[in-house]
Amino acid sequence: MNKDAWYQYFTECEAVTDRNAELVEEKFKECEAYTEKMLKKKYPECGVVFTGHAEAIKAGYFTIWIDTGNVTHKNIKLEDCGIKPVELNSYPVRPDQA
Repeated sequence: MNKDAWYQYFTECEAVTDRNAELVEEKFKECEAYTEKMLKKKYPECGVVFTGHAEAIKAGYFTIWIDTGNVTHKNIKLEDCGIKPVELNSYPVRPDQA
């Protein structure tokens, strides 16, 4: 086994993981901005749900909470808001599969 190749692989994987997390957080901020600008007109007492937001954004939606005396939740598709889906970076090929 080539130790240097594995070291490079894991270093690249870490960089991709970090960058993908940044991309998801940037998209989450877009969702928050859309909620503040547009959804608050329809649902004055609402906000974006933080729990599970990364998985939701990767799946193409985000969740808001709406308080009308009872708190409910609603999934909003990114495409319905004019928000482009997040484009995540691909991970490198493992050295033993190259």
